[in-house]
Amino acid sequence: MHAASVEINTFASSVMGPDFYLEIFPFKTQSRDPFEKKTKNRFDLRTALYNYLKDKKNFVFEDALDLRNVPQKIGVPVKDFYSSLSHTEDVGVFVLDSAPVGVDFENRARILKPIVERVCQPKEVSLDSNFQLLWSIKEAAFKSIPFIIQPKAVTEITVTSLTTATNSKIPFFKTATFTSTIKTSSKRSVISKIDGICIFNDDHQLAIAKSNIDS
Repeated sequence: MHAASVEINTFASSVMGPDFYLEIFPFKTQSRDPFEKKTKNRFDLRTALYNYLKDKKNFVFEDALDLRNVPQKIGVPVKDFYSSLSHTEDVGVFVLDSAPVGVDFENRARILKPIVERVCQPKEVSLDSNFQLLWSIKEAAFKSIPFIIQPKAVTEITVTSLTTATNSKIPFFKTATFTSTIKTSSKRSVISKIDGICIFNDDHQLAIAKSNIDS
């Protein structure tokens, strides 16, 4: 997916809006210790976001490496931005937008149908033959909800539509759009929409979600 990062970024920005930015990069950590490698990769991913904000947005903030808040609200000059991060063992992804945004990047082989069926209703699974996408959609949608009002589980998010494009603008990748909903009031009676896109091939998938939910 990194090889097509320019095309993926161009496509995602055209759909998500002018304030959207995505970066995909391979990790360089050589450690054989899984925990050490994962920790270093997460640090490198957050550092990449920090460097982007410093170099492109002329902004430096003390909590740039904070891993706790998802999506992290960033008070850059003029307007607020939100960030979200995801990674596999070898590749990291971060997104940035002026609206709450979430991202999930996965190796498709690890997403088995029984796992998806545990977090999805049968109606959701029937939406598309690419059932693996549902996992990333729910993860990305969950991440797009401000931390203070995030639900306890991704099962509270319902995917209502998933449509794969007949023609993709990204060579060797397919694209899809989705809509999901969640009840977000204190009594869970107000339903909010979360929209987004999926970009995928046989090996990897990327889901990006944007919500209009603000904390």
